[in-house]
Amino acid sequence: MEIVSDDSFLTDIKLFKRDSISRSALWRRLEERNVPPGSRVEPRAIKVIGRGSQLHSFTSLVCLKTRESVCDFALTCRLYVYTLMAVKKGAFMASSSPLYQQIQKHLLDKIKSNEWPSHHQIPPEEKLARDFNVSRMTANKAIRDLVQKGYLTRQPGLGTFVTDRKAESSLVEVYNIAEEVRLRGHRYGNQVLICEAIEADDEVALRLGVRLGSRVFHTLIVHLEDEVPIQLEKRYVNPRWVPDYLDANFTTHTPNEVLVAACPITDVEHIVEAILPEAQAAEWLSIDTASPCLSMIRRTWSGEQLISYARLLHPGERYKLRSSMHRELS
Repeated sequence: MEIVSDDSFLTDIKLFKRDSISRSALWRRLEERNVPPGSRVEPRAIKVIGRGSQLHSFTSLVCLKTRESVCDFALTCRLYVYTLMAVKKGAFMASSSPLYQQIQKHLLDKIKSNEWPSHHQIPPEEKLARDFNVSRMTANKAIRDLVQKGYLTRQPGLGTFVTDRKAESSLVEVYNIAEEVRLRGHRYGNQVLICEAIEADDEVALRLGVRLGSRVFHTLIVHLEDEVPIQLEKRYVNPRWVPDYLDANFTTHTPNEVLVAACPITDVEHIVEAILPEAQAAEWLSIDTASPCLSMIRRTWSGEQLISYARLLHPGERYKLRSSMHRELS
């Protein structure tokens, strides 16, 4: 249903342009008209709204449902609006966040909703600057920050593209894998395969710094991202330092969370290599035995105490490791 551009509606727009009524007041008037989602602003109203900053100011109040630029879309008289029946009240009120963050949110919404899948080319800086009525420098900052965060990648001479958002972990820090998954906007889950106390064999005793045959805790967990296996975690813990480890509910708390709560990590050692998975590990990770994997051996300390030793196996096509360094110039 199209919005009828009667005289009272046009008067509302003129008052808004002259700052005679507020955004909230204009929004209430739109709501009072019971404008359903998907309604259109008539050509006569578009002319009254105007172009440039005036149009941008008005459209910050409404939701555009288009891939075209704001100005191009307005000229075709297809400015769509959503009323409070469709969105939370106040969702389109004036934003206090910086303009570059508003552009970032627009881009991230497209990426996280999969409207822009991996390898999709995003609009160029010039178009974003025109659409949001900002300088090209502001648009550049929005894109540059998302490149640094790993959401976008620049290809000289071609443009900027959505990255293949593989799961990733840092080689320098130790993070909670559940939190990493959620920060990517995805759903975390796991499968607890083993939770037991065992006697340390030669390798476990050596890696964990305990006597051969000592009692140690052992867990085996498959970590999932949107129900897809991304890590097989085989962990051994010294019960002297974390005596309640096996009592934890690993369906709701990761081993990392349990260990950090008991013994804050001060030191970490990582050893990484590329391997082919054994048949059982491949089955747990839902991959073929010919699929290359990243294997990481991790040992963690709390002060002088060696707390845990873990073998982390990641499908190579689903995971990547990251490291960075910063050095001050003298």
